[in-house]
Amino acid sequence: MHFAFSFYITTNFLPVLYFWFICSWKFGCKLYTFTALQKISEKGVDRLKKSVYYIAVLIVIAQLLQLAHLAQLRFPPKAVAVPKRNGGEAVNIIIDYHSRTPIYEQIKDEIILAVSRGELKKDEQLPSLRTLSSELAININTIKRAFSELEDHGITYSVAGKGIFISGTTHTRAYLDNSLNALKASVINAKAMGAQKDELIKIIEKIYKGDDEND
Repeated sequence: MHFAFSFYITTNFLPVLYFWFICSWKFGCKLYTFTALQKISEKGVDRLKKSVYYIAVLIVIAQLLQLAHLAQLRFPPKAVAVPKRNGGEAVNIIIDYHSRTPIYEQIKDEIILAVSRGELKKDEQLPSLRTLSSELAININTIKRAFSELEDHGITYSVAGKGIFISGTTHTRAYLDNSLNALKASVINAKAMGAQKDELIKIIEKIYKGDDEND
């Protein structure tokens, strides 16, 4: 509420007050009549035009920030319990619409985590594309891409006419091991370039808190 009110003041009243201030203080005139404006010198008019231009730029920036803030309020990170085809406990999938990580990668990672947590077991069927698309409010093509990458990594396998199934924890463990090896290589490179241990630990802590995309 305070944020919206401040933007309302900024975009509606501040430009008027700023315009009056420039005219009265810079040029020694009062904005009461059109005759007063005629007393402003050409140099003053140029300055006034620049001031109005800068005000317009500030207004546009303020409105864009307001839209971004409203969008963030409208689309916060979404945790969805997606029902399984065979019943049982639903699969929890969290999507952050403001993350720099593509949504299809988030879906892929969430399914891998569900396998590692035991929520999805070997040969268990994944929810259909349409179900995930509906539950997550995400385009079905995005879901298809996530499923395609899961199959490419050996996490899942497809059966024609039936659906997509979990390959098992072995492939998931192998995928995680590859990720850890890649992380290890990155840490070694960062250390060689002078990165401090505390800096690396801080980055990892931010990732686990979900703040890695904000910096």
